[in-house]
Amino acid sequence: MAARTTLRWTIPVGIAAAAVGASVALPALTASAGPALPSVSAQQLLSRAMSSEVEAFSGTVRTEADLGIPALPQQFRSSDLSSLITGTGTLRVAKSGDDKQRLSVLGNTSERSFIRNGRTAWVYDSEQHKAVRTTLPADAAKGHGKARQGHEQLSPDQAAKRVLAELGKESNVSVGRAATVAGRDAYQLIVKPKSDESLVGSIQVPIDAKTWMPLGLSVLPRGSADPAADVRFTDLSYATPAASSFTFTPPAGTKVERKTVQAREHGEDKGDHAKARKGSHESFSWTKVVELGDSDKATGQSAAYLRQLQAAGTKVSGDYGSGTMIRSRLVTVLVLDDGRAFAGAVTPAAVERAAAKA
Repeated sequence: MAARTTLRWTIPVGIAAAAVGASVALPALTASAGPALPSVSAQQLLSRAMSSEVEAFSGTVRTEADLGIPALPQQFRSSDLSSLITGTGTLRVAKSGDDKQRLSVLGNTSERSFIRNGRTAWVYDSEQHKAVRTTLPADAAKGHGKARQGHEQLSPDQAAKRVLAELGKESNVSVGRAATVAGRDAYQLIVKPKSDESLVGSIQVPIDAKTWMPLGLSVLPRGSADPAADVRFTDLSYATPAASSFTFTPPAGTKVERKTVQAREHGEDKGDHAKARKGSHESFSWTKVVELGDSDKATGQSAAYLRQLQAAGTKVSGDYGSGTMIRSRLVTVLVLDDGRAFAGAVTPAAVERAAAKA
């Protein structure tokens, strides 16, 4: 059965997210001869990548996505994190230990940042002129601070680790041609779905040959050598970032909301987090189909986007009723006449089957 999501922006953004399981990927590694590296098996490479622990780094990340469907409406293409699943984007990332991280999504004239420094965490949105300052419990600065708050999962190393961890049992893995990424010699781990229903041909993950840190990932449609999505470092330093990288002062005119997470809530959250991780496997399944919500309730640019999609589709009918099927090299979208919508990086038959069971 398809997973259900809430409406508001799920119609346009959910289509893109479902296509790549919330992961995005840059152009494929070049075909020119790569660096000469010692031989390593796919399982060894996978194990080393998953167990890699780099204490400090900073760099710039470039993202690109072309899912073969109409571009998202302008309201969904701001510096918000969702902008990374369509078009191009730039991120700046930095880490120093487990309790200092910074990730900034940069637009032409905008910025959305997540900054953590010990017990203090900030989320800042320059377009909305808003910032949220969260005070974490004391144990957050002692090891429990590894709990993810979502934003840092966009860093290439974390995104790649999560995908590899959750797709492993559904995949075949191999080692591709070595390459150079952000000035680093890198092995390339190739992950392919076992299911014939997936429209994804492979996910390619460059892995630093010395630190074993994943440097990005690319999503290639089945039967294509051109990536549909990609995220990877374009420059990278393993030097400890300056302390100023993890400080933040809200610009004048910023509305600041202050929150405090109590220790009790933090302890409870660990269970919730574990539960979320257990359930998140489906979010990265090769054959995931997402139910986007009631398209009849879509308004404004979201409704206009649906009409644009439907105009490019084909009328279909089945056990699920009738509607419009939109197909691309990586995405299948089914918008039913009763208002429901379904999407996934799977064959039309898989989407129709999920719609019939919903």
